[in-house]
Amino acid sequence: YNTPKNPRILNLGCGLCREAIVLNNYFGEKPFGFDSKNVFLVGIDINEKKIEDARREHSHMDCRDGKVKYIPRENYQFICGDATRLRDLVDGELDIVVARHPNIIDQRDIWTRIFEEANIVTKDKGLFIGSSFTDFEHAYLRDCISDAGYLQCLDVRNIHSLYSDHLSPHETSYDGNVLFARK
Repeated sequence: YNTPKNPRILNLGCGLCREAIVLNNYFGEKPFGFDSKNVFLVGIDINEKKIEDARREHSHMDCRDGKVKYIPRENYQFICGDATRLRDLVDGELDIVVARHPNIIDQRDIWTRIFEEANIVTKDKGLFIGSSFTDFEHAYLRDCISDAGYLQCLDVRNIHSLYSDHLSPHETSYDGNVLFARK
């Protein structure tokens, strides 16, 4: 996969969008911790509080007037909305779609519709990256991605994932399985 110039990335169910900096650095070809202005990242989540927190988390703090102000980054956009209606929410086509451990088991039909919408707003040969907590959940992700029209390219166990003690120790890990697919 060759990263396009000025890639546009969509993060589905972004929550706080903790992966924003890694995505920005990697696809912007910058060392970790250096913001790449040529990457445009769109995070979408249905939870307004998480979107507000993501906006604040990924803003620049300005304290020059003795008051704290948060200045949004020009290349980040966070949208509160229903991702089954992506065409109404996102302007233009996207190069990369990311879904980090979406809640597929409880909402398989909804996530299939979301992935279908994502496929529609993704450029030809665009990249989909998905991850899951468990092998069981990953099988659902794999099926949903295929049903949405993506072609799976790589599906691997992430040997660097961290186990989650609060869910079910030694069975659940953050990004334990990773899937890459193309439009």
